[in-house]
Amino acid sequence: SMPGLNTAVGIVALEVYTPDFAILSDTLEQNNISARKKNGQEAVAVWDRQEDAISMAMNAVSQLLEKHVIDPCVVGRIEVGTESNIDMAKSIKSYLMDLMPKNHMDVEGVDNINACYGGTSALLNTIAWCRETGRYGIVVATDTADMDLQDSAWRGASAVAMLVGPEPWIEIHPERSSCFKNTHDFLKPRYSTQITPFIQTKASMTHYLNALDNTIDLLWTKHGIDAGTLDTIVFHGGLCVTFMKLVERHLVKKVCSSNNWDAKFDMARDCASLMGGLYTASLYVNLVSLLHACDPKHQVGRSKENVNHIGLFSYGSGSTATLLHATIHHERAHTINLHSQLNNRENVSFDILSSIVKSKINSSTSDVLPRRTGIYYFDVSKNTTKRKYFKQKSANFGKSIQVRSEGLTTQKDFSPLIEEFSDECSNGLTQQQEGLLLEEDWSRDRIHAGIGLTISSIWWVVSLLTLGNQNSENILLYALVSFCLCYATRLFVDWRIKLGARIYEPVSCSHYLRGCLVYVTYGVIYAIDWNAFLKHWSSIFFGQFIFDSLSLLIFWNDINPDFRRFYSIHHALGLLMTGFWRLPSGVWSRYLTLGVCLWLTSDIWLYAFYLYRHFQGYTQLSRRLMGKAQMVLFLLERLQRISAYCLLALVDASTLVWVILATGLTTDLVDIMFQIKSLWQVHQSLKMLLPDTQPHHDTANYANK
Repeated sequence: SMPGLNTAVGIVALEVYTPDFAILSDTLEQNNISARKKNGQEAVAVWDRQEDAISMAMNAVSQLLEKHVIDPCVVGRIEVGTESNIDMAKSIKSYLMDLMPKNHMDVEGVDNINACYGGTSALLNTIAWCRETGRYGIVVATDTADMDLQDSAWRGASAVAMLVGPEPWIEIHPERSSCFKNTHDFLKPRYSTQITPFIQTKASMTHYLNALDNTIDLLWTKHGIDAGTLDTIVFHGGLCVTFMKLVERHLVKKVCSSNNWDAKFDMARDCASLMGGLYTASLYVNLVSLLHACDPKHQVGRSKENVNHIGLFSYGSGSTATLLHATIHHERAHTINLHSQLNNRENVSFDILSSIVKSKINSSTSDVLPRRTGIYYFDVSKNTTKRKYFKQKSANFGKSIQVRSEGLTTQKDFSPLIEEFSDECSNGLTQQQEGLLLEEDWSRDRIHAGIGLTISSIWWVVSLLTLGNQNSENILLYALVSFCLCYATRLFVDWRIKLGARIYEPVSCSHYLRGCLVYVTYGVIYAIDWNAFLKHWSSIFFGQFIFDSLSLLIFWNDINPDFRRFYSIHHALGLLMTGFWRLPSGVWSRYLTLGVCLWLTSDIWLYAFYLYRHFQGYTQLSRRLMGKAQMVLFLLERLQRISAYCLLALVDASTLVWVILATGLTTDLVDIMFQIKSLWQVHQSLKMLLPDTQPHHDTANYANK
């Protein structure tokens, strides 16, 4: 019989291409671009003018053909969805014909252009064609989210190629609902000099959520399909993870489901947190992320989630939206190497990103990033109207360049680009990568921190041995016990990660856990016997600070730059300060000891808050409430420090008291400088949140497109 509406058609296979380079959110934060705090990103993709939506589509399709299509002549349609084409007339699909046999020209399809929705339009067209003909087609969603430098937290790029036809892995059912309107919330004027799109963030989010509600309701009224019965809904993720979490909360409120959607939402946004804004590819990258997490090989150590019948919500500003439902046939699954690509990316510096943006603005004919073997690229040195794309035959990474992978990446075979420019190259790039210098494993800041922490630690031990009492050896012995217990907390955090806990910064997380345990220990010991506290606090303190100092230096590249800068200074001052307390003579009375105990434990307020955030993120409390809580807890910490100083003022004004007051205030001044900067960033992010009249939408105002 002829194929028809009831023929099972859908996505047979998928492949994803994403650029080989990224910039970590910490690097952007260090340059006053809020990527993690506001957008929830871990990293975003980086590419230069050699790569565009065309080359990325060619790379994705070439992978698909190589792995899943024995005879390309079985493909009778190639259709592309994009909003990033280079030419206003010539389609990206026409370039993809170069991947077909030269005598195979009976291949229908062109481009579908609309913000973020073009890929779904291409998929619906191709599915209808496959049902009509019984043949196979290819759908490509490809985009580059180019941004001005100050908006780099929203950038991203990817191409998803899908083989569509009968006997699918993801069967797309014919029942669907749509919502189309005329809106102006996301625009890219043709002759605009601004790279970043013109975005009305609140309006865009409102249109998105309204379209989502309408399509959910319409799916029920038209087809009798209750969204609550779906195992999950995979949706278009906009430009950042923060927006995805907003949509997740809205869906949980809108749809009553008992299918543990929260866990599946986490699975679906995993890749997007590392890639950035993906436009038409967003929905399908999130689908790939979910499929990867549902693979039995990747469910070891955590509960198995059943994902069989799902919803697929596609949205594009302008506005367009469609809600599909699909069945996943797990027996037809295959491995998608997206996670491997992400793990093998190299991180670039902010200087390199700046040069890439400048080269786009100036239409530079110089390469910025190297290329690996086997990928298609555009030769920018031949900057003509007639664009030609070439396949890299050998890696063009400079032989003299070496690289250190850091953060979320691992070491690659080829020499990568660098994390730091030389002074000579910081004002301009040439085609010769030899001018780029590596940030050494021991950077200047790291060396300075190591010197400062070493000197302060030596001073603490010397002051103990020369100015302390006869129990110096016991103090050092108990400090070793404290050090070992601190190490046990790090092992506990690592154990939690192995069990599936989503802890992105284990070093800082274990630091806050140790701090909370130490401060509770101080309080318990003082409550039992203040003389016992006087005898043992320095051992606990020294063991903790030495472990923290070593952790900072050993895991320097894995730690947030602001965190490592603050705590290297804080710990060095803390060791110097407590060493100076042994210089003057004086009696450690009960009130003096209580003041010191209050001063030492005052950090517990913010430490407990940061520890909660590391283990829970923003899943239990809203972003607005978390920001306000941080400000309140900072004030509580300051009040406890002031109470400690007032208590010290009641003690006889001995030299010892004056030394403790002076060193404590000095340390506090340094702490406050860093903390006020952090609180100011929190204040700025709170200003960007939606109003309290919408408690379930109070995430940061970031475009969903």
